Amino acid sequence: EREIALDEQRMAIDEEFNNRRQELGNSQRGQDPGEWERLDREQQQRFEDLDTQYQDLERERQDFWASRQQQDIENRRQDFEQEMERRREEEGENFDEETAQFERSMMDRQIALDEQRIAIDEEFNNRRQELGNSQRGQDPGEWERLDQEQQQRFEDLDRQYQDLEQERQDFWESKEQQDVEYQRASSDQEADTENWSSGPNSLS
Repeated sequence: EREIALDEQRMAIDEEFNNRRQELGNSQRGQDPGEWERLDREQQQRFEDLDTQYQDLERERQDFWASRQQQDIENRRQDFEQEMERRREEEGENFDEETAQFERSMMDRQIALDEQRIAIDEEFNNRRQELGNSQRGQDPGEWERLDQEQQQRFEDLDRQYQDLEQERQDFWESKEQQDVEYQRASSDQEADTENWSSGPNSLS
């Protein structure tokens, strides 16, 4: 709604100055080039003031989402610790501390990547704002280079996410293989015990 209000202000300024130009053109003052320059400067100033309000609104929006994302990260961390504590109490001696530490490490590293993504977003939002306020902002190539740089940073980050996910899969595959081998070894040991107890030297 606030952005719509600013859009409506922009249209109203356009309409106001179009009317004032028409009035100036129909008056004696319209013969004075200085009157037209003053009108242009006044409109330009009004638009610059409006642009500042747009930038403030955009900054407020970015701050809101950054804060919300950071809060989501903190909630994930708290939920994880609560879940680990619940499992530790329920499973007692059977609680797998090694797996819990691995899961915590994965979560911490993923959160670090999430925080990097937030930081990249904030950095490039700031750089776009600076570019828009500078003379270089008139050059489309500058905007294209900025977009490409951000895209490259995100692609590098995506590769780190993929590497992390691969490490997680490798861990669980290894864990499952160890469990299978442990169960096989336990089953073999039970079979050996049964054979020994029922053999010819058995007391039964």
